[in-house]
Amino acid sequence: MKRGNRPPEDSVFLISQLDKKLTSRFSVSSSIDSNVTCGIRCNQQDEKRVVSVARMMRDISQAVLDRPFVRYATAVVVLAASFFLRYFLVQGLGLSLPPFVTFYPAIMLVAFLAGLWSGLLATALVALAADYFFLPPFGFGIASMSDVVALALFALMGIFMSLVAEGYRRSLLSIAAYKVEQALWVSNKNWMWHWPA
Repeated sequence: MKRGNRPPEDSVFLISQLDKKLTSRFSVSSSIDSNVTCGIRCNQQDEKRVVSVARMMRDISQAVLDRPFVRYATAVVVLAASFFLRYFLVQGLGLSLPPFVTFYPAIMLVAFLAGLWSGLLATALVALAADYFFLPPFGFGIASMSDVVALALFALMGIFMSLVAEGYRRSLLSIAAYKVEQALWVSNKNWMWHWPA
């Protein structure tokens, strides 16, 4: 399989494995002359930055994506916050807002943080909540055809945003895994080239 085509689950595993190898390499002290040591330290700082970003993405991925309850709870919490934001803007400030305006960014955020299925769950929950709370007659049921079309378009946009956010999230994980692999390759090359005799 090509280096850039790994699925994200392999990317998370690869990041953790390469992180261990890279960290153990940096902790080794050797008797390389000062010029070479300075060059390796500079490269190590760049590589450590890459590893720290990869660690952060791995930690977020493991904390959120490895536990289904946390993924779906994230969806519910973000949607509740966007619902209360809309309620405050309409009831508290007296603004007249379209029914779905605060939910578009919420669905994108949920899909980016928690994955595709959480984004789709968020879309379904918002569609049900909008039908019940915002579209007349209040309760389940839609009176006008324009509201049906608006709800259908919102659901399609929610699905589309979830797919785009999932693709972006997977790309970030693959890029982070590639950068860690590349940093390990460079450090292996430096260590083999400058290894004391």
